[in-house]
Amino acid sequence: MNNLKNDINKIISKQPSNWKEKAKLRKNSPWLREYSSEIARRILASIEKNEELNQTKLAELLSVSSQQVSKIVQGHENLTLETIYKISKALRIQLITFPEYKYSSIGQSYSITPKELPPYFMEMKVMKGGGVSYDNVQNDSQKVAS
Repeated sequence: MNNLKNDINKIISKQPSNWKEKAKLRKNSPWLREYSSEIARRILASIEKNEELNQTKLAELLSVSSQQVSKIVQGHENLTLETIYKISKALRIQLITFPEYKYSSIGQSYSITPKELPPYFMEMKVMKGGGVSYDNVQNDSQKVAS
């Protein structure tokens, strides 16, 4: 019995856990409850929709650990705009949308070549209501010579 106590004492942290403070932060943080959890649900829905994708593969696309993706999909992370952008490109979805406004770029098209995606161009069209559609456009290097 004494050996068991010694073994347990070896693995117990010397610093007290702050789980109560973290729980209070989550409970009292509207941004975490509303926005972070909404983004997490969109990510999970996108992963479930794509049979070839899972959290591990998403982690590889983002060059982060599986544990980091797990925290993100639990809605416990304060995501930066850069991280949201990278996840959006990796999943090929819009995680954040903006309504049309006076200076918005809705209706305009852009060609983008994110590093996370294969080497073809994506034609991005911003639609009314803030959504974005993507159309594949072949890169010159992929055209077959005749």
